[in-house]
Amino acid sequence: MNMQTVTLELPQNIYRQARRAAALRKQSVEQVVLEWIRPTQDELQPTAAEELSAMSDEQLRQIARLRVPQADAARFQELLDIQQERALTAVEQKEAADLLSAEESLTLRKARAIFLLKQRHTHPVPRSSKRAHRAAV
Repeated sequence: MNMQTVTLELPQNIYRQARRAAALRKQSVEQVVLEWIRPTQDELQPTAAEELSAMSDEQLRQIARLRVPQADAARFQELLDIQQERALTAVEQKEAADLLSAEESLTLRKARAIFLLKQRHTHPVPRSSKRAHRAAV
């Protein structure tokens, strides 16, 4: 596959999610971000896109503001910390994979909502004063 280099400015929270996912999978941040933005066959089905496209701007803003539940984020971080000390058990690996999958699904849904809002020339959420991180993909 012929690759091109693109520089993305990511909000700090998205970058941290990508960095955690990369650590868990033992991949680079770039590989994780590429997986996030590469659509799967299921994602190419018109139903998900149609569902978001049919939403009002306010509904899309609500999706853009969603966050991973604090308990899930804390447990995922705990599993990453455990992984630094020892190999995760099969049960822990499955739990980490499930938490990561849920986080990635939410991130993708939020990204689609923001994309639609930008296409409609509206602003999805107030800009954060936090520094953006860059990732080459």
